[in-house]
Amino acid sequence: MTKNPIFKFTSAVMAGLLLFGSPNSAYAVFAEYSTATSTQPTTSIDTTPPTTSAVASSSVTSTGATVAWNTNEASTTQVDWGTTTSYGSSTTLNTTLVTSHSQALSNLTANTLYHYRVKSKDAAGNLGVSGDFTFNTLPPPDTTPPTISATASSNVTGTNAMIAWMTNEKSNSSVNYGTTTSYGSTTPLDPNLVLNHNAALNNLASQTLYHYQVKSCDAANNCQVSGDLTFTTLDIAPPVIFAEAASLGTGTGAMITWMTNEASDTQVDYGTETTYGSTATLNTALVTSHNQELSGLTESTTYHYRVRSRDQAGNLSISGDFTFTTLDITAPVISEVTATDMTTTSAAINWTTNEASNDRVEYCEGENTCKTSAQDTTPLENHSITITDLTAGTTYKYRIISMDQAGNISTSTDMTFTTIPPVTIVSPAIDMTT
Repeated sequence: MTKNPIFKFTSAVMAGLLLFGSPNSAYAVFAEYSTATSTQPTTSIDTTPPTTSAVASSSVTSTGATVAWNTNEASTTQVDWGTTTSYGSSTTLNTTLVTSHSQALSNLTANTLYHYRVKSKDAAGNLGVSGDFTFNTLPPPDTTPPTISATASSNVTGTNAMIAWMTNEKSNSSVNYGTTTSYGSTTPLDPNLVLNHNAALNNLASQTLYHYQVKSCDAANNCQVSGDLTFTTLDIAPPVIFAEAASLGTGTGAMITWMTNEASDTQVDYGTETTYGSTATLNTALVTSHNQELSGLTESTTYHYRVRSRDQAGNLSISGDFTFTTLDITAPVISEVTATDMTTTSAAINWTTNEASNDRVEYCEGENTCKTSAQDTTPLENHSITITDLTAGTTYKYRIISMDQAGNISTSTDMTFTTIPPVTIVSPAIDMTT
């Protein structure tokens, strides 16, 4: 038998049996009625939307941004956004109930002001909507390299040069350079972003063709490199002088010769001391094989000289000191000739010369019988040669020949001497009569 439910009410003021049902079944309910209010459990309904806070945009680029916020209760996540306060676009609803929210916005237009608001709905379906916020997307990324113009070299010396150029946007500066189009050297990078650029090249080789190209990179690291350009350093090296020599033409002149490693002019300083005092006329012809004739010199004299050569760039080279001695071209002067110590078969011929010379005597007996004494090869200034094998009482014609050490020969005038006549021995007469 099924039990009929019985409802019991406290504080009853009346009771009764209530019958209800169908013809086949009947239910009885005993109820107690009370005039007092019945006691039952009560349930509150959530009608308060979430509170949003700390709304902010971050990671803003030219095409995207991230929006984040907090709520005071677990809620869903969604952002309305657009270029006006009408928004027009919304992110995909994230239904996960959280208190820390973040959503990424993408496919934005660069350099544009965007409006946005955040929306969060709690578990009871109460929707919290923030006020309006804004952010600006960044300009589009710079992918265009600088334009280089007005590239030029200046202040070129034998070892240095200045390279200058311009760019249409602020950029850094460096220069590739070398003696070929492979360059090989680069100036230190100047990181300063400027429109007018310059870079110094140092420790270059003189009189050398250099290739160079300039390079500039903008703030976005877009780089541009110029075409190849050239400059030539100045010649600052003086000529190299070598093979100096003096050839003596005569006793009063000399020829000075030398070589240089590059075409240069020709000049000689000369004199009897290292202060020189005389300079030959400048020969301006640019040659590598040099010669200059000196004239009006004093014979048999030692001269000092140095050579001078200046190249086309004006670089002067002066040699060290050299010497030469002019030739002796004057024959010795013969004087004080005497014939002494005559005997019947010999005579001494005496003379002096003004310089050391060797000597010999030519003498003739008659017109056709001539002889020459043995030559005294010792250079002397006071000379004496004894001639022997002479004929007594005979007059001889003679002359003196002296040659100095330079080979200059002096011959005296003809002179004579006479040997002593032979001695006649007369026997004494004997008187036989006494």
